Parts: sequence; C-alpha cells; structure tokens
Amino acid sequence: MNKYMLYWWFGFCVQVLAAVTALHYGIAYELLGKDPFFITSFILILHVGSSLATGWYIFRKENYGVEPLWFIADAQFTIGMLGTLVGFIYMFNHAFAGGSVGDMQQIKDSIAFISTGMGVAIRATFLGLLCGLLLKVQLLILDKRINEQ
Repeated sequence: MNKYMLYWWFGFCVQVLAAVTALHYGIAYELLGKDPFFITSFILILHVGSSLATGWYIFRKENYGVEPLWFIADAQFTIGMLGTLVGFIYMFNHAFAGGSVGDMQQIKDSIAFISTGMGVAIRATFLGLLCGLLLKVQLLILDKRINEQ
C-alpha cells in the first residue's frame, strides 16, 4: 500500500466516522429525513459510490475512466444548487397560494411550507457543497498518485 492509498483511506474513514456520529446524534435524520424530494439522499449516494470508485482507482493506479468522477464532483455542487431552487419553488408555490389574510390556519400552513422549503434549500446546498469538496480532495489525491513516477 502506498502513501496515497493511506491518505485516501484515512479520509474515507473520517467520513465514515462522521456519518456514524451523525446517525448517533440524529443529525443524519435532520439532513436526509426531512427532505421530501430526496435530493440530499441522491447527493449522498453519489458521493459514497464515487468515493469508493476513487479509492479503487487510487489502489489500482489507473487513470482510465476518471473523467466521470470529476463530472460527478461538479454535479454534486450543481445538484445542491438545484435543491436550493427546488426548495424555494416549493416554498413560494405553496406558502402564498390562496387563502385570506386573516385566516390563522392559512398562516400556519404557510409557515409550515416556508420552513420545509427553506430546509430543503439549505440542506441540499450544504450537502452538495460538502460532498463535492470532499470528492475533489480525493480526486486530487488520485491525480498525485497517477503522476507519481
């Protein structure tokens, strides 16, 4: 095993430890369980699969087929931003639709839609940025491994 594989393995283990900690303290439910559109779950599945693929490429010292991983890293950023827009669209379409100004139930429902939409927006942006950044770090380790003579 070379030093780049150890770098990747250390980073991967830290991510797994962070995920287990997030599960234990309920943070994972806050990030994933409150997303009615499953955008954050999709970002996380992309990240786990691409992280494992990156580790495989580092282990094998292969450069063939790495370009899709760079695309996935950028796509995680983009999907996070898309989740922001989906959250805002959900919020604006449902929160301010119909009802009278003095209807207290309508106001309560509007606040619920606003909080759900903002939650989706913030969670998707956070997870997209974090996962994209972590994957790019792993891909830079892969580039160092490939370029090592």
